[in-house]
Amino acid sequence: MKRVLGFFCLVVLTVGIVMALPSGHAQELSEAAQAEITTAVYLNQQAYDQYRNGDGDGAIATYRDAIALFRAHDAYGGMGNSFNGIGEVHLARREPKQALEQFKTALELFERDQNVLYQGYTHQYLGEAYGDLRERDHALQAYQTALDRFQQLQSEPGQDVSALQTSEILTRTAIAALHFQAGQYPPALQDYQTVLALQIAKTHKIGSAYLKCKKRTPATPLG
Repeated sequence: MKRVLGFFCLVVLTVGIVMALPSGHAQELSEAAQAEITTAVYLNQQAYDQYRNGDGDGAIATYRDAIALFRAHDAYGGMGNSFNGIGEVHLARREPKQALEQFKTALELFERDQNVLYQGYTHQYLGEAYGDLRERDHALQAYQTALDRFQQLQSEPGQDVSALQTSEILTRTAIAALHFQAGQYPPALQDYQTVLALQIAKTHKIGSAYLKCKKRTPATPLG
């Protein structure tokens, strides 16, 4: 299990390094610049670990160290991740106003980087922050925008459709919860029914893929 988790973390870091590279001129970066961006990606991971271990102040400080390195090379995607990380710390501390400012900054960076996927993730964060501030209309708008981004990407080639469907399910669940909390039961029911249908379809696809693999895999003799 540890080896699997270690491999997963390595993959996440590798993807983070690629995503953090400045758009358009990544190949023009010197080795020293790429090394600094790689260091910043690892700092983001370190900051997230600090946050998970309860060290919010340490996490924010480490995220800011990462931002300084990303900013030196116009690595907008990396900076966006750092600002989202700081916002997440503020959310955990029940400081939604401070979190909101971080998420807005992150969204501007992802828009500048033309990263539609992370725009979707950031709109999810904005929805959560607005929800904590009891600004329901803004929360719904943010979640709906996130949903639009995820659905847009599902129709594009080369996308991880399964992961996008999971993001869609989470976003629709948040929208349904807001409707339910406001006593708007018909739209809440409709959203929950859509979520259930998506979950069933996703489970069916996973089960079908498993059966196909099982048929193609020769049986291992016992003993």
